[in-house]
Amino acid sequence: MAIKKYLANADTTITNAYKANLSTRGTGSNMGESDVLEVFSILGHASTSSVEKSRALVQFPVSDISSDRTSGDIPLSGNVKFFLRMFNCPHGQTLPKKFDMHILPVSRSWTEGQGLDMEEYSDEGAANWIMASTALQPQKTDVKFITTNEQNLKQEYISLYNAENQRFNFVFTTQVGESFSGSLPGIEVVVPLTGNMTTVKAMANVLSGSIKTYETGLSASVSFEDTGDATGATVRITTTGSKGVSGSFQGTVSTSHLTVNIAQYGGKTRWSSEGGDFHEVGYTAGRNLPHYMKNFQHGTENLELNITALVEEWIAAESTVDSDRENYGVVLKMSGSYEDGSLNRSYYTKKFFARGSEFFYKRPQIEARWDDSKRDDRNNFFRSSSLANGADNLNTIYLYNYVRGQLRNIPVLGGASGSNDAHTQINLQLFPSGNIKNQVIKAKTLPIGGGVTVEGATVVTGGWVSTGIYSASVAFTGSEGEIFEVWSKPSGVSQGIQLVTGSVFNVKKMDSLVYNPSTSYVTTIKNLKSSYSQSDKARFRLFVRPKDWQPNIYTVASNTAEPTTIDNAYYRVFRIIDEFEVLPFGTGSGTQNKYTRLSYDKDGNYFDLEMSIFESGYSYGIQFAYDIDGRYVVQDKVFKFRVDR
Repeated sequence: MAIKKYLANADTTITNAYKANLSTRGTGSNMGESDVLEVFSILGHASTSSVEKSRALVQFPVSDISSDRTSGDIPLSGNVKFFLRMFNCPHGQTLPKKFDMHILPVSRSWTEGQGLDMEEYSDEGAANWIMASTALQPQKTDVKFITTNEQNLKQEYISLYNAENQRFNFVFTTQVGESFSGSLPGIEVVVPLTGNMTTVKAMANVLSGSIKTYETGLSASVSFEDTGDATGATVRITTTGSKGVSGSFQGTVSTSHLTVNIAQYGGKTRWSSEGGDFHEVGYTAGRNLPHYMKNFQHGTENLELNITALVEEWIAAESTVDSDRENYGVVLKMSGSYEDGSLNRSYYTKKFFARGSEFFYKRPQIEARWDDSKRDDRNNFFRSSSLANGADNLNTIYLYNYVRGQLRNIPVLGGASGSNDAHTQINLQLFPSGNIKNQVIKAKTLPIGGGVTVEGATVVTGGWVSTGIYSASVAFTGSEGEIFEVWSKPSGVSQGIQLVTGSVFNVKKMDSLVYNPSTSYVTTIKNLKSSYSQSDKARFRLFVRPKDWQPNIYTVASNTAEPTTIDNAYYRVFRIIDEFEVLPFGTGSGTQNKYTRLSYDKDGNYFDLEMSIFESGYSYGIQFAYDIDGRYVVQDKVFKFRVDR
């Protein structure tokens, strides 16, 4: 299965709408525990010029996505697409039509809150229209020490915020008594560039030995723990004061920089601008995050949006300290004139199901989609023919490296053992089968195509597919009816040492027919069970044969019929009780959109299915669609199973 779902881990609605008295706005209200998210703009409710707005905040566990990529559960960047999916919540109020909605990255951390009231706005708390948070929030920064450039050192600082959203800076300077020239004073940590700065220990001593405070009501102290050698020291900067600012910085000094983690800062945190802080600028990779807009014609539409660029930036920020790319989720708001009242009309109200919804499949989610099908032509290997184009003449065969029952990368191919290095190469050669007396069996010469770039070469360049799996593609022009493959190390890595010698397989011939057959198939799932646990990951094996195949009296179909491989086959899964489609046929263009394409190998078609994406307590149906003569034909038979906890 080539789809993973990541449910939202925080969401809420923020609003400046009037309460029932039409004099007090609900700017301090929180709706974090509601099962609905609401986006609207109301014109002229309290007065002819009054504008009321509501926006939705949604955040996702990007750290889980990053971990899944590290473990190889999702592909590397460029091989997977990420879709934001949110689902329309029907209601009995008015419904806006023909409007645009902005989906923008939030630029500050916020808390979900525990409010419920979306009518009277009686539940106070954050996040709300004014405040991002009322709790202690973890922060992090990276402070660079460039000992050869004093000016760079002066530009580095750490910030804390108090309850009034005032910022206080920790500024690193080069001499005692030098004042920070910025507009927001705070505590000055003085780091003179004198003495022995050649070791980590010496730098830590310098840092801890000089600190200055010049803002009334603030104080700070520095301490460090010597690790006992020159490789590291722990530095702690602790602040206290009557300004509502308190916190602790702790990090490890190296010869080039000090990475400092701000443990917490106290008090409430305001949005810099009421209504939330978010990126609205154009997209520059690695800096300002991308933003999106979606048009709603009828107002009842679900939201499905390709946000791959945004998620990839969030993933990249997981391994760096970059506030411009930090994952704080997205805000959904009416765009521009649809929100500010300039169109002289209201857009009330668009509702989405929230993460607290009882409807399992309608909670906000990010879907990762990719094509994980493996099309192993070992049992479907054809000799090149002028009847087919170059692509159709290519055959792909796979190597599956199982070690003690587990797929493992081949260590000698380069990189660290177990590394998912997409650039790891492997060589393939094809040999005629059989023993030739007193003659060395030579590898077959091959035409250009696939992993062959020089006409008549005998070596095919293959590559890494996923953990423990490698493949190579080749066109074959030999006359042999049977061949076998040999996999070896590539050039530059002890070339010529064989890794695996495969078994013999047949070479088929492409034939044209003098009649037009009516192609239809009979399909069964050989290993289908009646029920599965949500923790199961099932591999379904298909047996497909032509519908008009007729065995004689001496044969039994299940024992003698060779499985038919369907080159382009897809599946869908739906809930039986209401026919709700959980996984549609992924037959779209582009490899990432073919996320329900079936794999095949010498034993026929198969696919994997993670049961965790299904709501337990229900029965589901599997249905197949086959590409037959350029059109997808849905097969009649439905295969049923149940998912239990």
